[in-house]
Amino acid sequence: MQMQSLCFLIIIQAIDAFALPISLSSSLKQSTQARRTSSLAYDNGSKEKYNRLDLLRKHFSGASSSSSTQQDENKPIYTFGVLTDIQYAPIPDGHSYGGNPRYYRHAKKAAKHAAIHFQEEKVQCVVNLGDIVDGKCSNVQKWGGSVSNNSEGGDTVEEEKKTNGNSVVHNAIDDVLKALSSYNAGRILHTYGNHDIYNLSRLDLARKLSIPFTLEPTNDLVGYYDHLLHQPQQPSSMKMRFLVLDSYDICLLDRCPETSPKR
Repeated sequence: MQMQSLCFLIIIQAIDAFALPISLSSSLKQSTQARRTSSLAYDNGSKEKYNRLDLLRKHFSGASSSSSTQQDENKPIYTFGVLTDIQYAPIPDGHSYGGNPRYYRHAKKAAKHAAIHFQEEKVQCVVNLGDIVDGKCSNVQKWGGSVSNNSEGGDTVEEEKKTNGNSVVHNAIDDVLKALSSYNAGRILHTYGNHDIYNLSRLDLARKLSIPFTLEPTNDLVGYYDHLLHQPQQPSSMKMRFLVLDSYDICLLDRCPETSPKR
């Protein structure tokens, strides 16, 4: 899933906004490359380059503070952060199925890095576009990992592990959620991607990610929901609503082959 999928998964509806512009904060734009959250975080260079980008972000952030008056005048009405394709897995570095280098364990650290930044910026919500874990979590031993690894994300309900039969995936998601907990200035709007559904059912994802799935008359779960931002950072009558669409509504994955009309 690529960043361009934002337009398919999230519709942002600005209410009474025709007279007022909306923009992300300038420092958030400048730090986009330094805050990549994917396991592909080093694809464009070495770890040293990744760290240098973070130093540049801090430099520009400090330089911009000298013109705080001008920034206040241009302060956006609403702000939000975007995460996508974290694809964490408790396995050694490797390659994707397409041959791209992957840094699976580092993805969790990068997710925390982004969450801290969003908290510093006080963005009003964060949108996670899916693939919070990698599909390889379903068989970590095959990829050099160990099923005996304990979750670093806190206690996991033992009954849930027994019921769902894949404690590694549950622990991996717990680890990423703990990393993302550095952000608490607003709500994280989770969606799910193909890698998520490779590992867990929609019912399990609803429990883990608090996605408010709805049970349709066909007995299929669908993940459409909305979230309203109604407290602008600048005086305004505008409200902003996020409409979260389920891009895996019509899908072969986790749909009953005998009864579901959505296959």
